[in-house]
Amino acid sequence: MRAWAIDALGQIGSEEAVPKLLQPLFDEHEGLRRTAALALAKIGDPRAVDALEETARRESWLAGRHYRRMARRLRKAAAAA
Repeated sequence: MRAWAIDALGQIGSEEAVPKLLQPLFDEHEGLRRTAALALAKIGDPRAVDALEETARRESWLAGRHYRRMARRLRKAAAAA
């Protein structure tokens, strides 16, 4: 249920949701962390970069790779804006 709500916030794309979407990055459930990261990437707010990088450091190498990739995309988008 929480994953659906997180995904919906990403689909809506409101930057107001970013602080609430940062919290699940530190959840014990990998699925929630991944869903929150994808939602943050859809929104494209650079405030998520630090939290994504922190999450990447806590994950396995493979999972962390995805979080680092999302952080890079957000950083590039911020630089281009």
